Amino acid sequence: MDTATRPRWTLARWVLVVALILPAVYITAATGGFVWFGFGPTPFFLVPMLVIGVVAVFWPNKWLLLAGGILAFLEAVAEMGGYLSGQGDPGVLRPDRTLEFSYWWLVTLLGVSALVAAIANLRRSRAGAAAPPAGTTAWGVGAVCVAVALFAGGLAVAGMEHKFVPAESGVGVGLTADVSDALAARNDKWAPNAVEVGVGKVLHLNVTNGDAGVHVFNQDDHGVRLDLAPATTHDVWLRFDQAGTYQWYCEIHSTKGADGKWTGMTGTITVS
Repeated sequence: MDTATRPRWTLARWVLVVALILPAVYITAATGGFVWFGFGPTPFFLVPMLVIGVVAVFWPNKWLLLAGGILAFLEAVAEMGGYLSGQGDPGVLRPDRTLEFSYWWLVTLLGVSALVAAIANLRRSRAGAAAPPAGTTAWGVGAVCVAVALFAGGLAVAGMEHKFVPAESGVGVGLTADVSDALAARNDKWAPNAVEVGVGKVLHLNVTNGDAGVHVFNQDDHGVRLDLAPATTHDVWLRFDQAGTYQWYCEIHSTKGADGKWTGMTGTITVS
């Protein structure tokens, strides 16, 4: 294609390319690398968006851009569907859910914008205002095939996760902790394995997985279930309004007894 017929970088094209590439860049930076590959269906949606976004930089065919816009919008719908079905709480900025909050709004806004931009780009092309490349290319066809296959896999994984894995949750209690402690999962044990906090006080746990395998931080009184990939760190914020002894544990390396107490990889929160 010569310079005269090469499509211009219109606003619609900019919006589409940014909407397809930015979510993967953001979550990679936020998690300190490609850690998100270990979390459920996320990469099945982000990778095809990234593939189409990169290919669209060099081959901005109107149909490829339309496919990318639809893909980004479907990802936004999936995020919105999780919220509306009660599987997430992205609408409230909580100290333990900052990443989910910002990622949800980023994907939602970009997905809607991408679909609008894709339709606008298609209309411009049909009206002759933009000159799309003639025909198709192997890169474009390959990008669409990869996107469709991965997205279908993502839907399957998301369905299995929704059916068998409890949703992550937490309790938002404030922006300033009364007690903070660093908690490490190492050698299938918690270090430390006991913390103390006052009644009604805010407890902030900075939880790190120092093992090569996966752990889970569970705290049933607040319905907290946090997946811990190797070499990752997460924040958990809790508040207990009644004195007593409470447990946290790793569901993978602990066993629940007949009395409802867990043994194995467990820890104790003493509230007084």
